[in-house]
Amino acid sequence: MSVAVQTSDQGFLLLPNLSLEAPVPGSSSLSLVGLPALVRGLEGSEYAISVRAVSGAAANLPQSVLPLITAREASQPIPVRSFVPVPTLSVGTTPQGTWNRSLAVSWTDRGRSVDLVQYSISSGSGLINWTVTTPPDVLSVDLPDLSRLPQGDLLPGALDVLVSLAGLEDFDYAKLDLRELRRQAWQAFALDVAPSLYER
Repeated sequence: MSVAVQTSDQGFLLLPNLSLEAPVPGSSSLSLVGLPALVRGLEGSEYAISVRAVSGAAANLPQSVLPLITAREASQPIPVRSFVPVPTLSVGTTPQGTWNRSLAVSWTDRGRSVDLVQYSISSGSGLINWTVTTPPDVLSVDLPDLSRLPQGDLLPGALDVLVSLAGLEDFDYAKLDLRELRRQAWQAFALDVAPSLYER
């Protein structure tokens, strides 16, 4: 959990040492302790809380994220709910161990409903990136031969694939807007990653 203060002019005041790691509480709420009171120059502001549900001390992927919870009062427990379920990413491989251009994802029905699925495929240490977005009822995709696209092929070698499950407010996939493809627009999301190998 990380906490900042969101001021009335929509800016954020970052305060030192406002990060906390704790087991997920059974009550699904968090207590904010030691925060500055929202008085005087901070009157009209809110606490802005970001929460990540992770497993393991290294806090590696997979994980589920609530990027912004706001609260006006630190003396009351802050409800933490509506996590997107954690995905399990599958990257298809050939008998030689290279990527066969297929991707798949699965998740449980626990948690907030998933509104869209997004795959990010990165090669050349992030030099070339592809993004593929699907509705939540499409659990697997087979991509075309990218080498046939002019200046669009991935670089041979190590490949990183990241899958995101996103939850949005009042979302209609049939009216998908470019802004809704960006993580900043997601009210909740969950991530998983898998390495692979790409050959032309």
